[in-house]
Amino acid sequence: MGAFQPIHLIILLVVILLLFGGTKIPELMRGVGKGMGEFKKGIKEGHEVLAEDDEMAQIKAKQLALDEEKKKLTEQEAELERLKADKAK
Repeated sequence: MGAFQPIHLIILLVVILLLFGGTKIPELMRGVGKGMGEFKKGIKEGHEVLAEDDEMAQIKAKQLALDEEKKKLTEQEAELERLKADKAK
């Protein structure tokens, strides 16, 4: 026996009809629909922000890697200049 059966849905709909009346229900449903639309819009914007953050993290990682390579090249150039100076002596 499941926790939620079709009879529960029918009882719920009857209670809602009794509480709000037939004229208020369409307004309530419109409000629920607008709320769901705003929720979906917020979720989509959240995913876009996360994607932008991920892209920025990738760019920063690439920049750090390039900085390390630049440092290595500078050290190698200095070593090369030192070797040339030693050879010239």
